[in-house]
Amino acid sequence: MLDTFLVPAKTTVSAKGDGPSVDVGSALNTVLLATLDISNIVEQESLDVSIYASADGTTWFTKPVASFPQQFYRGQTPLLVDLSQHSDSKFLRAHWEVARWGRGTETPMFEFQVTIKQIPPNFFRKRAPKLTREGNATSFLATSEWSLDRPNLKRDRFLTVLASDDHDRSWPSAAL
Repeated sequence: MLDTFLVPAKTTVSAKGDGPSVDVGSALNTVLLATLDISNIVEQESLDVSIYASADGTTWFTKPVASFPQQFYRGQTPLLVDLSQHSDSKFLRAHWEVARWGRGTETPMFEFQVTIKQIPPNFFRKRAPKLTREGNATSFLATSEWSLDRPNLKRDRFLTVLASDDHDRSWPSAAL
C-alpha cells in the first residue's frame, strides 16, 4: 500500500517550489488520497498546492492532475487524486505557490506537509445507494462518480472519513 509524503513533514517555505518526485507506479488503484496539512502560518497570506504527474519522473505534464483549494489558515484538507485519465502517470510531485499581503514583512511563511496514500480497492465496490443511521462510509458510495444518496451530506465530511484509517466507522446522526 502506498502511503508516503509528496512534501515532507514540517517543510517550511517562503517562495514557490516543488516537492520531490514520488513513484506511484506500484499503486493498485488509480484513485489516491492526498492530504494537505498546514501546521504554521503568519497572517494575511495564501498557499496554492497542485499535484503534477509524469511518466518518467523528469518531464512533467503542463497541467496539474489535481489542485487543493487555495488555503489561508492552519488545518487539514483532503483531496482525491484520480489518475484514471492519465494512465501513463508513474510519478507525482507537489508544486506550491505562496503570496503575502498587508502589513509587516512581505515574505510569506508556511509550514506544511502533503501526504498521499492509496485508497483500498475494496472501498470502491459498487453498492446500492442507500444510507441508514447504522450505515458506514462504504455503504453509500454508489458509483465511482461519487453519487450520494443524501445530497445534503457534505463532501468534506465524506473525505474526512475516507482519510481516516477506520473505513468501517459509522456515520453520526448529524451527517444524515
